[in-house]
Amino acid sequence: MKKTKKSKIIEESIKPRIISGVVLFAGFILVVYLASQGFLELEPPMQNPESEQNPKSGTQNQEPEFETVDLTHLRLEIVDTDEARKQGLSGRESLDEDAGMLFTYDLSWYHSFWMKDMNFHLDIIWMNDGIVVDVATLRPPSSSLPLPDSHVPKAKANRVLEINAGQAAELGLKPGVRVILPAY
Repeated sequence: MKKTKKSKIIEESIKPRIISGVVLFAGFILVVYLASQGFLELEPPMQNPESEQNPKSGTQNQEPEFETVDLTHLRLEIVDTDEARKQGLSGRESLDEDAGMLFTYDLSWYHSFWMKDMNFHLDIIWMNDGIVVDVATLRPPSSSLPLPDSHVPKAKANRVLEINAGQAAELGLKPGVRVILPAY
């Protein structure tokens, strides 16, 4: 079948449109994938009105004040390797009231936790740069709850603290609170 001059012109004008459409679609898919993996923040950064310039005086406002909870009295076991993070408190029978386990990470992320092989309830506190971003109480597996409890935090964190269940409320640990940890 012989192509006419008109069909050749139409074909030549459509090819670039098809190619640009395919490239645009591939770019869209790439952006969606990167965003789902946490490599892109699709929301604009939140403006902190407390730290913006005061238009009347021309001076910088001070950082907002956070409620602060001092945890320097706790004896913390520091967990900073993948192997130690995987083990956590699993298999232990209890945790002293003045003790906890602090998981440290180089990068802030949605670090999920679960209660595999746990024997007691825990409060888990996710912190990012010293500010609590989420708190959850998780139960150990049991005959009525054969699958371990798990939790993904609501925000990215670079530190996660495990303490006995009920202590987070007693200590005043809740999202937005600044935490002072023992030196480690």
